[in-house]
Amino acid sequence: MSIKKVILENEIKWEVRYYENGRGSKRVNRRFDKKIDAENHMKDFYQEQKERKNNPFQTKKLSEVTFKEEAAKWLEDGKIRFSTSHVARVSVVLKKILPLWGGSYAG
Repeated sequence: MSIKKVILENEIKWEVRYYENGRGSKRVNRRFDKKIDAENHMKDFYQEQKERKNNPFQTKKLSEVTFKEEAAKWLEDGKIRFSTSHVARVSVVLKKILPLWGGSYAG
């Protein structure tokens, strides 16, 4: 990742260049009017990379996920894997359970 000064016709820009996920991945070039903006972008990118390294699948902690959120994800995935009649049955069951347990945390 680098920041360099780019001189255009009538103005000066600051360009940040980096690879999204290391060599062989998409290269990103962003230009900013101020150097501080370029540095902040680079700092944010490093922070995002650090978080991605600690949690590669971008999942929430189990204690942060409600039953309602997990049920919605499961049902969305189930629409692909299960028959329409099974999804319909599960939807009816969830309509009865969610008012009682929807706000509960999974963890």
